Amino acid sequence: MSEQLEAGVEPAQLGRFLTTIFDEWVRQDVGRLYVQTFEAAVRNWMGLPSSGMCVFDETCGAGPARYISGRGQSYISSSRA
Repeated sequence: MSEQLEAGVEPAQLGRFLTTIFDEWVRQDVGRLYVQTFEAAVRNWMGLPSSGMCVFDETCGAGPARYISGRGQSYISSSRA
């Protein structure tokens, strides 16, 4: 059985890190370097029908998208909003 470790950073720290990396990607790398999570965020921001990643969409194919937490709990994606 594997042991679950505590997070190494606070949520605000992770948010600052991701924001910094995203801003750098927008300035330097859009169209040159593909970052799937950032592309999905931009597609959602643009209001496109699919982000390209089921975990960020309300449906995945014909059924609802599901999210599995680090503790093994399963959620329908729209219930996490």
